Amino acid sequence: VTTPAQTFRGSHLIYCLGAHSPVAADINVAALPYQLIRGQTSLAAATAASAKLRCALSGASYISPAWQGLHCFGATFIHHDANTDWRSSEEQANRAELAALNPALAQILLADGLPQAKGHAALRCDSPDHLPIVGPLADIRAMQQSYGLHTPCPYLPDAYINTAHGSRGLATAPICAAAIAADILGRPNPLSPRIRTALHPNRTIIRALIKQQPLLQN
Repeated sequence: VTTPAQTFRGSHLIYCLGAHSPVAADINVAALPYQLIRGQTSLAAATAASAKLRCALSGASYISPAWQGLHCFGATFIHHDANTDWRSSEEQANRAELAALNPALAQILLADGLPQAKGHAALRCDSPDHLPIVGPLADIRAMQQSYGLHTPCPYLPDAYINTAHGSRGLATAPICAAAIAADILGRPNPLSPRIRTALHPNRTIIRALIKQQPLLQN
């Protein structure tokens, strides 16, 4: 694998590209169906009272414990918008959600006169069925030609993908990475066969074939 900085060599290749998955150089990654969802977070300077928060509070929105003197809270969900500029309208939406989640914290953190820092906006990578896309990569064009012929799936050699974790990547990406590592090393897998099937990249290809919507033109 060659990047502008250097060339890497290894026995296996795992694509962990998040929101960059739709523009991957490998068409077998880029052609899979994704949904990109814009999200903007907000930041608030911790106070002596808010610094006592020891776990994340989560409901329709969330707020995390202070890190480096700041609480992160939010976040917005904007479909069909691939821009990552900061927006005051979404800042206000996050503040309203925090007030609904925990009025006491909102009153403490968003009081007039307290210094406020800007959060940031980024894109989440999701899949149409809202499950991660995790597992070995197939040669999509070859699969489109051979599907239903009772032949082995034409997998790309030693290539895997771990993406489309949506807004829950901190929880799901590590165990999915462990599942891929277990496959490569021949060790017991931390995910059940049922879950591995549900997350398998081929599910998206098969659905497209059933609907007669090939992902790649032959």
